[in-house]
Amino acid sequence: MLRPSSFRVRVGGIGLALITGMLGVVVSGTPGAAPAGASGTTVVYDSTVSPLPGNLVSLGFEATQTSEFGNQVSLSGAANDLNNVVVTMSSWGCQNGAGGQGYGTANACVTTPGATFNEPITLNIYSAGANNAVGGLLATDTQTFAIPYRPSASDPSIYSAEGCSATNGKWYNASDNTCNNGLATNITFDLSGQNVVLPSNVIYGIAYNTSDYGASPYGDSTACHASASGCGYDSLNVGLSQDPNNVSVGSDPNPGTVYWNTQTAADYCDNGAGGTGTFRIDGAANTAACWDGGANTGWAVSGSGSPYYVPAVQFNATAGPSSTVVVTPQNLVSGSPSAGQFVVTNESSGGGSVSIVNGPAGGPSAGSLQMSLTGTSDHWDAFNYDHEGVALSNISTLSYSAYTNNAPDFDPGFQLQADLSPSIPFSTINYEP
Repeated sequence: MLRPSSFRVRVGGIGLALITGMLGVVVSGTPGAAPAGASGTTVVYDSTVSPLPGNLVSLGFEATQTSEFGNQVSLSGAANDLNNVVVTMSSWGCQNGAGGQGYGTANACVTTPGATFNEPITLNIYSAGANNAVGGLLATDTQTFAIPYRPSASDPSIYSAEGCSATNGKWYNASDNTCNNGLATNITFDLSGQNVVLPSNVIYGIAYNTSDYGASPYGDSTACHASASGCGYDSLNVGLSQDPNNVSVGSDPNPGTVYWNTQTAADYCDNGAGGTGTFRIDGAANTAACWDGGANTGWAVSGSGSPYYVPAVQFNATAGPSSTVVVTPQNLVSGSPSAGQFVVTNESSGGGSVSIVNGPAGGPSAGSLQMSLTGTSDHWDAFNYDHEGVALSNISTLSYSAYTNNAPDFDPGFQLQADLSPSIPFSTINYEP
């Protein structure tokens, strides 16, 4: 991965002037992702359900002793400069009362419209390793979301035909004419500022804490744990859709599987043979009672193969297969560069100067960076930070144009400041055509 000083043009040797134009690195995604929903973004994977129904089938973390849950996905197209990720959650908690208590009972579920609880939720994105193992962490983001409580229990004398009863405490949703235990709600992780270019296959995981599970469980001594309604996070689930029925963009490279970290061996399709309490692939060819009723077909909806349950998730990326950074007077700065800007520093003992000039005939008419040198070892460095976090495997072309007006010897070139972990934590890769 390229480090913050990720794009450098270094000039040295004998010379009075060197002019370069159209400096740039061409990669598989455009640096500087646009905000969520902005023009230029595109969906590269989508298993969400739209319009959003009242609720979805879901997996509860506290109920299944889960700390992380996700899947491996294949992204569509080349626009994989990550912008944001949408995850559908299912909230079963009531603001007051218990979810299973029906309308009109002493402890009925009652929620003030718009009431929420706050919960930090983490999205992890990993590379896909050999044999579908979880690889290195590509990106991570933790945000605190205001999760809505599910609505109050509905009157069964009005909605009994839709499934609401005095004993189940469900709420009625008019948009799809159903009674539901939970409330489907979307949360969005904004990763546009991380400048992450994703490979075509990634593994993602959703993680959060409950009373007894997660990276840092809240414990059972909290005030909400002692209340009749309980803690909202203990009734918070990850929504599930169906593959391939709801997968409209991208694909699942291993149908019938998910990735799961649960403490309970029997929850895994292999009865924990591959380990418990570890985030790993689960399903399909294994031999336990997954969500398929024991039919040995992985996370099947009906117990007889496809379709399969998968988390309801959408990946959005910045459109555009390439990027070129062009030097202009407006993007030459002295420090703290933003997208498309250069910082130019003198790292020699000699004099010299840097300016923006018109290029030669046949080259860029403007937007060239002229570096005037005075000594045999003088050099200036022009730093550009637009491609921080880009995987080296995603760089398809390095290019620039250069000329000297009166010097016989000059040596321009790129220096990529790269993280080559785990073998080499940091190195400079030189590119001199």
